[in-house]
Amino acid sequence: MEPTRKIADVAVMGAVTEEALRRGDTVRLTVTGNSMYPLFHTRRDTVTLSPAKTIKKYDITFHKRSDGRYILHRVLKVCKDGTYLIAGDNELKTEPPVRREQIFGVVSEYTRWGKVKKPKGLGYWLYVRIWHLLMPFRWKIVNFRLRNARKNRGDK
Repeated sequence: MEPTRKIADVAVMGAVTEEALRRGDTVRLTVTGNSMYPLFHTRRDTVTLSPAKTIKKYDITFHKRSDGRYILHRVLKVCKDGTYLIAGDNELKTEPPVRREQIFGVVSEYTRWGKVKKPKGLGYWLYVRIWHLLMPFRWKIVNFRLRNARKNRGDK
């Protein structure tokens, strides 16, 4: 018999996940939200978080915003002052700078369509760099995708 899979909101599980990562444990979460689309699909894909020992450009981090919300987004730049510019793959702009102490974990692997993948390799490398370069044009991509989705549903 397969175990029941329950999805809890990150707001509920954030503090538990933060504590587990601080202890050095790994945590597996189902992705909720669309900020990391197209890499992650909400309520379908899962991520495995490992404690954040080192943080590099393009790592996907689990961090806590200053408003208390927990977020899974990508590092776009490591700043000279030790902060990080971070944004979701489906975001049009970066968040305010994130401090090191706000980051608890990094994605060490993810599961899409039942296949476990590591955030490395040539395909992943190309995706990350091309998608990062497209950031100034993402609004056009997002609008195109929304228009097509509406057209396919029959909306006007």
